[in-house]
Amino acid sequence: MIGWLGVFALIFAMMGAEPSEPARDWMQPFPTPMPSATSPMELPPVPESSAPALPLPRDGRGVPVLMYHKVDPITPKDSVGRSLTISPETFEAQLIWLRDHHIRTVTTAELVAAIGRGERLKNAVVLTFDDGYVDAATVAAPLLQKYGAHASFYVSAGFVGDGRHASWAQLREMHAAGMEIGCHGTFHRDLAASGATIASYEVNHCVAVLTKNVARPVTYAYAAGKFTPATFALMQEAGLQAALTEIPGAVGSLANRYAWPRYRVNRDLSMRAFAQLAQL
Repeated sequence: MIGWLGVFALIFAMMGAEPSEPARDWMQPFPTPMPSATSPMELPPVPESSAPALPLPRDGRGVPVLMYHKVDPITPKDSVGRSLTISPETFEAQLIWLRDHHIRTVTTAELVAAIGRGERLKNAVVLTFDDGYVDAATVAAPLLQKYGAHASFYVSAGFVGDGRHASWAQLREMHAAGMEIGCHGTFHRDLAASGATIASYEVNHCVAVLTKNVARPVTYAYAAGKFTPATFALMQEAGLQAALTEIPGAVGSLANRYAWPRYRVNRDLSMRAFAQLAQL
């Protein structure tokens, strides 16, 4: 078991060393979305008060959720892109470590369902990937399948198939292989900094387009990790059952399910640090 001082030291080191994600000069400019009349879709509500907390196998605090962006043999030259890109060899080594230590991977949607059923997952971790770049389909997903692992991929619907991001056909293939395809907005806009009309479009249009082209999404990852109480209402109205931030922490219950924490995995994270995060 890892001491609290060691955990806090690791978190502070990661937060201090890593820039906040976007203002991304390494991404193409975001188009300006138009309002949509898309009606939010309803999913069965997940009870918050009656569902028991989901304890972590070792100290009962929760299941760690890890956040990736790119797994690519080509390293971007800019500092932000470089930090968010890990090599295929590094990712494969992490998957081997999880396998060898009998830590299974579950998707965010599976974690929501397990907590709602009152199940006690043991030796589990959630792997998530933001943005849905082409390498998600060509590099990350094949490696996950190689080791019998699953992950949640969060895509911005407006960028799908633009040459830099995975296509709908690739996303459908990933979903068929057991990967979760979740919402990351329509044009990757910061919901906390958007007006009500734009924020609603970002969420509801993404839900509608993913439902049409892949499957109805269950969870959301906030662009830049930003949120407000108003975004919680958007999540609920759209029928989404959980949303992920970039606040470090582990998931232990359905409380604050629209502000679930994640640990960022960047290029400079050592295998020892990865093992600490996976076993928090």
